[in-house]
Amino acid sequence: MSDLLPALAQPPEQESKKLRISALIVMAGTAMSRVLGFVRNAVVSYYFGGAGKVDVLNAVFTIPNNLRKLVAEGALSSAFIPVLSSSIVDNKSTLRSKALVETLLTFQFVLLVPFLVLSVIFSQQIVQSILGFSEASQKELAGQLFAYMINYVLLVSISAILMAVLNSHNNFGVSALAPLMFSISVVVCLVLFAEKLSVYAQVIGVLFGGILQLAVQIPSVLKLGYRLRLNFSFFKNDDFKAVLRLWGPVLITSAVFSINEMIAIYFASALSPGSTTAMQNALVFWQLPFGIFSASISTILFPRMSRQIANDDTRELKKTVDYGVSMLIYLLVPSTVALMAWGEGLISVALQRGAFTYVHSQMAADVLFAYASGLLFSGLVGFFQRFFYANKSNKAPLIAAILILASDVIASIIFIQLGFGVKGLAYANTIAGFLGLIVLFFYVRRRLNGINIRSLLKSLLLAGLSCVPMVVIALFAKDWLDTIWRQGSTWHGLWILAALLLASMVSVLALYLVTGVKVVDLLRRRGKKNEEQIKN
Repeated sequence: MSDLLPALAQPPEQESKKLRISALIVMAGTAMSRVLGFVRNAVVSYYFGGAGKVDVLNAVFTIPNNLRKLVAEGALSSAFIPVLSSSIVDNKSTLRSKALVETLLTFQFVLLVPFLVLSVIFSQQIVQSILGFSEASQKELAGQLFAYMINYVLLVSISAILMAVLNSHNNFGVSALAPLMFSISVVVCLVLFAEKLSVYAQVIGVLFGGILQLAVQIPSVLKLGYRLRLNFSFFKNDDFKAVLRLWGPVLITSAVFSINEMIAIYFASALSPGSTTAMQNALVFWQLPFGIFSASISTILFPRMSRQIANDDTRELKKTVDYGVSMLIYLLVPSTVALMAWGEGLISVALQRGAFTYVHSQMAADVLFAYASGLLFSGLVGFFQRFFYANKSNKAPLIAAILILASDVIASIIFIQLGFGVKGLAYANTIAGFLGLIVLFFYVRRRLNGINIRSLLKSLLLAGLSCVPMVVIALFAKDWLDTIWRQGSTWHGLWILAALLLASMVSVLALYLVTGVKVVDLLRRRGKKNEEQIKN
């Protein structure tokens, strides 16, 4: 692979084919999920606009969504996957892993059911303490929506355990399909019931979507030999105790990030009408490249790093980390520039119809521009976090999380006082992410006995140069494009946006080819010559 950047590390030969296939599956599934997310937001915007009840709806859903990160896909999975991977490596019959899954599922029920009962009973008090709405009608609606949607936490928590099981067995297809079921459910329920039930239509979609996410994974998990039954032998199971030991510190770290997000929602809900919805709409578009590239790469490489650490294979671990960082740089830098250049068009074409006006589009576009500036920082922070969790080490992620929280809150207050509004919260997030990345980078460098900084800087330079055509077009065509974006969701605007995105992608890939970086070859190699260089 002589035309590939020499410093770009590749994963070991024996698993590289599976890795490429898994990457494509997860990225394709994530891309489809994000597209459906656009459709979901477009339907919500059509029916409810960009302020009012939809502000409450978006703010309330962030509560169970953040809890999901603590007791499901985030903190618990980060503690669960390394232990499960180790049990699979050590015990090929999977008897240990089966017992671990049963006890963990039981633990979820014991932990969450009483919590959910109390959350429903005290729903009004909870939302009034963590959301900044001032109007009585908004407070009342928030409490009612919360009492229903909080139950999504139990469904997604069980689903996350099943997803972790499948990923640990290198089965990424079904788990990539599960989120699609959620988005489809929400969209269908909105179309069928929005006019009659208003924002409660999304409540039905969320809960039914949680059930579908769970149901679609059960057959594959059962096929692996696991049984979804209760097992109360918590503290007789050494692997379960190992998960708890890891989960505690990870939970603290994830809680810091969740608190950070809830503080941002609190600030946004206390700002001008539409601020909360503008933030959520911007994040939907920001999460497209983040989910397809960053989350997918971390999802695929996390079990791999866990296995390499379990096998004490430091040499291949360093290659995996180099591979992941290189992938993120070459994919997220162009994504950042694309969101900055074409963000207003994306939001206008996708959402500006019905009750959603140009004012709403402009507000969301300003927030998206600010969030996009920190896309690479967030991607690398997430990947480095997974690296430490695979190492069963939580000190560095916790220190970084506390720094991110403190700096984000301080910067948010400063930007609000300076009159930046909701986009100031996004800029604060970018600054905080950069500071957290610096901390994690130095910890990773020390753990791996060095990282080739010169190579990383060269990668950043090449990725930046690939974006020059996008920047030039955006600057010279700004006035013309502003006129088109003001028209909102039109076929004319859609075709222009599609042409701009296609031209951007082609120009980036062309410059990657010229400068010796074949992004396609990061996932697929060709020829015997390529295989020999990877082996060497």
